[in-house]
Amino acid sequence: MSEGTLRLERVWGGMGFGGQNESWQIEVDGKQVGTLASREVVEVAVPPGHHTVRLRSGRYCSPERNFEVAEGETADFTGHGPRYWPLALASLFKPDLWISLHQR
Repeated sequence: MSEGTLRLERVWGGMGFGGQNESWQIEVDGKQVGTLASREVVEVAVPPGHHTVRLRSGRYCSPERNFEVAEGETADFTGHGPRYWPLALASLFKPDLWISLHQR
């Protein structure tokens, strides 16, 4: 069986909040499968089917996102840190607001 691909791109956060130079951990189905540096693109092979993805940096993380990928297909996501100070402040109380993760 051929695999699918999860493609993750980390774009600049925009506001200059801390942690821009730290690599984020990539979690697929709850397991760490790699890291993602600032302004980097990473591709991860995944078996066809339903999966979850999350980016993590210490106590901060993205919301968990669901995706489907078929044989030979690519699921494409982009992530970034907080772009506005209210979001950065809110992430102190709700850590899954620090990293935004969206499927393209």
